[in-house]
Amino acid sequence: MQRWGEYFFHTPELDLDDDQRDLLRQRYNAQADKGYMFKSDDLTCYYTNPEMLVGIYPDHIVNEIAEKFTGYEFLVNDGEVDVHRDRIRFACLAIPIYNDDELELEFWDEERKGVIERLDYGHKTWIMRTQTPHGVSDKATKPRAFWQASLHGQSFDDIMHQYHEGKLFR
Repeated sequence: MQRWGEYFFHTPELDLDDDQRDLLRQRYNAQADKGYMFKSDDLTCYYTNPEMLVGIYPDHIVNEIAEKFTGYEFLVNDGEVDVHRDRIRFACLAIPIYNDDELELEFWDEERKGVIERLDYGHKTWIMRTQTPHGVSDKATKPRAFWQASLHGQSFDDIMHQYHEGKLFR
């Protein structure tokens, strides 16, 4: 049960400038050239790890990401994403790499009858709740790619509380 009534929060300390995004794009392209680790109708995932963030963020931030999160991937989508709940992870850290269409992520009510919240990623970094039904109903004209880290073993509310108390990424 969610305590805070929020579905996502912005982490401005992790927003990338153009040079940082270009470096992460280069690392993504190198991984994509090696082949995918998972592919479905909606998504393609490529292996990654926190070391991909070295030289982009200060070492203490890379270390915190590695300590708090597990399961890292470059997630790519070039179409709609059906409304779903993530099966295993409670939340994810999402860093946009390519998001030219600027499609919104939609959070749905439990019965999946209507959208209750929308997230416009822009080029900002977010932590989002993934146990709430969510998806992307618009079709991208260009592939969207994100570096993602999964949160297991803690709830979205716990990580949000840590962040708001200044105990994360400071």
